[in-house]
Amino acid sequence: MSYSIIINPNSGIAGDMFSASLIHALKETNDQGFIDIINQWEINLKEFYKGISKNSSELKISKENVSKKGINAVYLTFQIKNLKTKHRSAKEIISMFKNSKLSIPVKETALNILNILIEAECKIHGKKPSEIHLHEAGGEDSILDILSAAYLFEALKKPKIFSSELIESFSGKTIFSHGEVPLPVPATAEIIKNIPISFTSLSEEMITPTGAAILKGLNVKFSIPKNQYKIISIGYGAGFKNFIDRPNVLRALLIEEIK
Repeated sequence: MSYSIIINPNSGIAGDMFSASLIHALKETNDQGFIDIINQWEINLKEFYKGISKNSSELKISKENVSKKGINAVYLTFQIKNLKTKHRSAKEIISMFKNSKLSIPVKETALNILNILIEAECKIHGKKPSEIHLHEAGGEDSILDILSAAYLFEALKKPKIFSSELIESFSGKTIFSHGEVPLPVPATAEIIKNIPISFTSLSEEMITPTGAAILKGLNVKFSIPKNQYKIISIGYGAGFKNFIDRPNVLRALLIEEIK
């Protein structure tokens, strides 16, 4: 059976929101095959982290049901005990992916997403890939977000993914490792060039660099599906922020083409 996915980033997109929306949609099918994908995703992530952890830190994955302005959603978090390494260099993360026991397709997809982040940082800072040190995007949670997206994408047999236009703050600012910057942050702005986007008066960051890299790395199409489809399942991935005018969720529709 071949499936496609439609995502609606009306509240933007982050790496955890993307994976959470797919996990929610798969769970809602009550199909054992999809439930097995979720279980194997969790096993693979824990095995990956166990393989790279040099300080005996332990990974726990939380898939909490939350309500965002009345919308039931899944809030995905990675809880790491005894964490000592907060950020890693691009070179180190590439090595982690390549030397892991993950399948070759998952590695390739994860590396593709990661390289999009690295290329954006290289252009912004005028450095070579070997000189890039990822800060927020190099944190443990971002690494796991990339792997989650890659694993789920491959487990679903590389589905076509369609998206409505992106939404981002028009005049907001945020403070991160390089100081105060306007939104979208430099890496995000670089990645989403030539992608349809609308702006809102909200002052909060809505599109993260990891979320943008996942969209580009999975070749998401910002166009209307031409064929007829039926909706199989609906999932909502929650972000940690609470917006005034909208539920902070990413919706994913699992769809099947009608032939």
